[in-house]
Amino acid sequence: MATIKDIAKKAGVSISTVSYALNNSPKISQKTKEKIWKIANELNYQPNTFARSLKGKKRNLIGLVVHEIRGPYYQELVRGIQDVAVMYGYNLIIFCELENKEAASVDLLNNKIVDGALLLSSHITREHIEMLSKRDIPLVLMDRKIKMPKVSSVIINNQKGGKIVARHLYELGHRRIGYMHGALDSMEDKTRFKGFKNELKNKGINIDKRDILNGNFTEESGYKAMKNYLEKNGNNIATAFFCANDEMAIGAISAIKEFGLNVPQDISIVGFDNILLSTYITPKLTTIKRPVYDLGKFAAYQLLNMLDGKSSEEVSIELDVELVIRESTEKPRNV
Repeated sequence: MATIKDIAKKAGVSISTVSYALNNSPKISQKTKEKIWKIANELNYQPNTFARSLKGKKRNLIGLVVHEIRGPYYQELVRGIQDVAVMYGYNLIIFCELENKEAASVDLLNNKIVDGALLLSSHITREHIEMLSKRDIPLVLMDRKIKMPKVSSVIINNQKGGKIVARHLYELGHRRIGYMHGALDSMEDKTRFKGFKNELKNKGINIDKRDILNGNFTEESGYKAMKNYLEKNGNNIATAFFCANDEMAIGAISAIKEFGLNVPQDISIVGFDNILLSTYITPKLTTIKRPVYDLGKFAAYQLLNMLDGKSSEEVSIELDVELVIRESTEKPRNV
C-alpha cells in the first residue's frame, strides 16, 4: 500500500507538502496540489482514515519513538515515562524504527495521532523535527539538543561519561586504549566517543584505528566484534577497552575469556549504563552509571507540562553520570 512518503518521493517534494496537498491546504499552490493528487491516484493511495478521525483531537496519548525496545535500558526508560504518564492521565504508545532507513514515525506524528512525543531515534533528523515544530507538535528530545519552538530536551551527559572513562583508564596506567562503538548513527554513541577521544588526546594519546571496533549495542555484537579483533591481532592488542554500553561489554568479556585471556589482567573493560546484570557477571563490570529511570521520568514531566500549558518555554535538562569502579579494570601487567 502506497504511503505519503511514496508520493513525496515520486513528486520530488517533502512529506509535509504532500500532507498539505492531500488536506487541500491553502499553504501550497493549486498546481502543486493537482500534481500530487495525480500521483496519489496513480499509486492508488488510500488515506489513513484512523489518523484522520484522530487529527486535531486531544487523545491523552503520548508517543515514544525509539530505534528499538529491547534490553534493560529501555525497560527502565519506559518505566520512568509510564509512571509519570499515569499520574497525568495519559497513555503511552511506543513506535520502534528498527532497521528503517527513514523515520517512518514521522507520519504518525505528522498526522497528530499522539498529542506530543518523546524522541530517541537517530532516524529523526533536524529537518523532521523542524517540520513537526512548525505544526505545533510538542516534542522532547532524549539524545540531542536543538533550539526550536515546541522542542525541549532531556539528555544524559554522555560526553562527560566518556571523559571519566578515559581518565580512569589513563590513571590506571593504560596507554593503548580501544573503543567499541554501538550503532554508528547513534547520537549518544557519538557524544560518548567524542568525550572519550578528546580526553585521551588531551593526555597525549591517540586511539589506534585498529582498536576501534563496531557493534550495535547488543551482547552478541560485542562478542563478535571482540572475537574478530582478537583473532585478527593476536598479542598486538590494546590493554583496555571502553564499550559504548554494558551489553556489548558483557559480550566482549565472553569473547576475551573464550580466547584464553583474562579480564582485567590482560584487558580491562569498561561499560556504560550500569544495568543490573553488570553486578552479577564475573568479573563485575566497571561502568558509567546513568539515571535511565530519571531520564524517562523528567522527559515525560516536561512533555506533559508542555501539553497542559504549565511550561510555556522550551527547556534543556542534562542529567549527570558517575563512574562505578568494580572488578573489570586494573593496572596493565607492565605497570
